Amino acid sequence: MRTDEKEILQVFSQGTIRKYKEERERKTFFNYYLINPVLRQLIGNLQNKKLLDIGCGYGLDLEWYKKEGAQVVGIDINIEMIRIAKANPSLSNVPIFNRSIYDLQFNNEFDYCVANLVLDQIFYIELAFRNVNHALKSGGIFFFSVVHPLNSATCGYSKELTDYFSKDKDYYKPKSLGKKLPYYHRTFQDYFSCAEQTGFKVESLVEPQPVTEAQTLFPDDYQSKIRVPEGLIMKLRKQPFNLKNLLDFKHERRKKNN
Repeated sequence: MRTDEKEILQVFSQGTIRKYKEERERKTFFNYYLINPVLRQLIGNLQNKKLLDIGCGYGLDLEWYKKEGAQVVGIDINIEMIRIAKANPSLSNVPIFNRSIYDLQFNNEFDYCVANLVLDQIFYIELAFRNVNHALKSGGIFFFSVVHPLNSATCGYSKELTDYFSKDKDYYKPKSLGKKLPYYHRTFQDYFSCAEQTGFKVESLVEPQPVTEAQTLFPDDYQSKIRVPEGLIMKLRKQPFNLKNLLDFKHERRKKNN
C-alpha cells in the first residue's frame, strides 16, 4: 500500500467511520445538493450497464447505481467500510473488494467507472487513470468528481489565490468527518493532460451549482456556493486501442511490482 493511501486509512478509524456514516445519512449539503445530483444526471441511464464504483465506502452510491439498473462492483481500501457495505441486505449480491485504484486487476470489463470525490486524495493520478482505462471496455466512460481547482488552491476560499500551480499537499476538514483529510491540488490542465496521456477523450466538464431545493434547506451554503465553484465533474471516454498506452500501462505495472 502506498503512503498516500496509508494516510487516508489513518483518518478513517472506526469512530470516524461511524460519525461519517451518520453525517452522510443526514444528507449533507455538499454531497446531496451539490455534487451527487449533477454527477448522477451526467451518468444518465444505467440499465444493463456494468459499473465499477471506485472508493465505494460503505456502499451508499452502490445502492443508487444498483437501484437504477446497473450491474455494480465496488472497491475500497478500507476493510471496515467494506464490512459495513457487505452487511447491508440491499447489497448482499454485490461484489465488493478490498482493492486500490492503483491495483484494480480488471481488464476490459466495465461500461462505466466512477470515482466520486476520490482522485484528489491520491498522489499517483496518472497510474490511477491508466488502471481505470484498462478496466473499461473500448468506448467505456470514466466519471469522476473532485474539489474544484480554485477551491483547493485557496483552501476553500479562505485565503488569496497566490499559487494556483502549486502541486503541494494540503488538508481540509469536512463537516462529515471532524478530522482533516489530505488532498493534492491539481489544475484543469493537469486533469486534461492526464486524460489525454492515458487514452481518454474529455467529453464533458461540469462545475456544479447547488440544486434549488438547497436554497430552503441550507440557505447560507446555497448563497455562498451559487456564486463560486465548489466541485468539478468530468466525463472521459476510453479511446480505441493504442499500443503506446498499453506499453506505458505495462511499464507502470512492472515498476509497481518491483
